[in-house]
Amino acid sequence: MVTVTKEWHVRSDEARSDSSTIDRRIRAAIVTAMAIGVPLLHEHVSQTLGVHMFAPEGDRLIALGLLDIYSHKLIDGTFTSGAQTGFDPPPTNPD
Repeated sequence: MVTVTKEWHVRSDEARSDSSTIDRRIRAAIVTAMAIGVPLLHEHVSQTLGVHMFAPEGDRLIALGLLDIYSHKLIDGTFTSGAQTGFDPPPTNPD
């Protein structure tokens, strides 16, 4: 899953107006872990959805939610650049 997700980042990085300082494999591993967490937390997710997430309606809601999340920016660039200044400089990107 990490390898496939890394390819998403390759394509996404080509369209970025800035360059990432975080290795694609790290970003892919985090996205993969977040995706795997959804079925692991199925009871909590189902409770929030109001239907069992593995039922057809739950599956539809999960798919629509993921499409919305991945197709819109979550954090403003001004916030992220300010937040990044509090961290030590990252190591160079080997990609």
